[in-house]
Amino acid sequence: EHHPGGAKSIISLAGSDGTTFFNNVHSKAMLDRLQHYLVGVLEVKDESMEENSYDAEANSKELRAVSGEELKEHSRSQDCWVALHGVVYDLTEFSMYHPGGSYLIQKLAGKDGTDKFAVFHPEEKLEMVKRYAVGRLVEKEGVMALQNQ
Repeated sequence: EHHPGGAKSIISLAGSDGTTFFNNVHSKAMLDRLQHYLVGVLEVKDESMEENSYDAEANSKELRAVSGEELKEHSRSQDCWVALHGVVYDLTEFSMYHPGGSYLIQKLAGKDGTDKFAVFHPEEKLEMVKRYAVGRLVEKEGVMALQNQ
């Protein structure tokens, strides 16, 4: 109940190894502050678990072309697509667990949020949402041709 991102951001990781998610959001100093909550150490015996399934899922996903028009169709909090650095993400689920609050993502629904994202996050933070990638943002051929002239 005291977590700045809300209880949902912690509850969503219950029963799983949240190391990657935690490391993408917090510094080592934060982990040190949580030592008095330490219950034990998770041992992973299954060698297939060594590869980060989060990254494997995102890297194996084929990204399709998403037009600006299609992006605009997903402009609600219940259907929240946001383009960041040329990639379109369905952040509907993730927005509920965003440490800064869901509204910060939801107000970018249906838009290119790269500039607003860049103010608060380095591009590496996109690792957290790789699995939500839908496609690459592309413009209509006519628009691209005009821009390239």
